[in-house]
Amino acid sequence: MALQEIIDKIKEMRANKESKEEIPDDVTRDHQLRSLRRMRRIQNEETEKVRLKKFQLKKLKLTISFLSNREIRFRLTEKLLRDFLGLMSQWLRERVCLFLKE
Repeated sequence: MALQEIIDKIKEMRANKESKEEIPDDVTRDHQLRSLRRMRRIQNEETEKVRLKKFQLKKLKLTISFLSNREIRFRLTEKLLRDFLGLMSQWLRERVCLFLKE
């Protein structure tokens, strides 16, 4: 009988162990689903930020007209505009220096 009791206890312990493992699996699955939802939400937010940034860059494109012999139009992005303004300020500085030397 003692052997049978030990076998029964082992079976009971295994059954308890299996039932205990099922609960963490469910919890783990729920945790994984929450993590996945959080990751998707963050990814959607980042995608939305990128979309808004692209939209703002499109809005930022400018048409600048200079009149000389004919009208010339430039469509400039933010970087090109900064480069253009840098060149214009450099040109103006050179002209002012030349004017002051005369």
